Amino acid sequence: MQVDGISPGNAYGLQKVTGKENAPEEPSGQQPLSAEVADVSGDEPTGEEEKGVTRLLLEGHFKGVSDVRLRINFNDELTAIEAAQMQAVSGEKMGGVLGSVGGIVDSFLADNDLTEKEAAVVSDAKDSFLQAVNGADDPAGAVADAFATFLELLQALVPPPPEPEAKDVPAADDGGTGGDGGETEPTPPADSGPDWKGFIDNLKSSFSGAMDDLTTAVSTANVLPPLSEPNGNGVAYDKFLAIYNEMRGIVPVTLDSAV
Repeated sequence: MQVDGISPGNAYGLQKVTGKENAPEEPSGQQPLSAEVADVSGDEPTGEEEKGVTRLLLEGHFKGVSDVRLRINFNDELTAIEAAQMQAVSGEKMGGVLGSVGGIVDSFLADNDLTEKEAAVVSDAKDSFLQAVNGADDPAGAVADAFATFLELLQALVPPPPEPEAKDVPAADDGGTGGDGGETEPTPPADSGPDWKGFIDNLKSSFSGAMDDLTTAVSTANVLPPLSEPNGNGVAYDKFLAIYNEMRGIVPVTLDSAV
């Protein structure tokens, strides 16, 4: 990609300076690049030199136009670093999602007297959920569907609600003794076994919270510091910023789009 005289691999400030007339133009008021970058010799930076520049970018060393220009020229390297960081964060948080669901299931199995069939269905449903997520190319994208299937399997174990008991209606009062004209209190239902509804509600709540944590962690896992403000050359800065935003798929907000 050609950006005002900057060819791919030749980042701004990386050419060897042989004379004043060959030195890259610095925006007004901008500090010169450090010797570590400005004195690199050769037309193409080596692998170690590229690592040095990307490290300085990640540390927020460059300012103004230099910051934007170098982000454009080293976009591939920076994108790869960001992707690796996102994958690491997503993997860590996904482990939290699966661990949260698995822990609740294991506690439910240990704390309730389930039938052999019930325990087998719950255990198999959990294993199927974990395998569906861990075996997916995109675990974060597959986890919601896998969890929905998991809940469907558990719902089959929830017993139907008990039918309301018929209430005793006293005979009409014929003036004799007995009867107070009230209704007989229903007999309290016997223990219906495990609290399946509470179990499933607990799973839903824990899963939702863990997924929110994952989403927040991924959305805030930025490896690059925020872009610096223009430093004396706003026109050039805006031009390169537009190119940089287009590369990153960022659509600027205008008055028309904001309405």
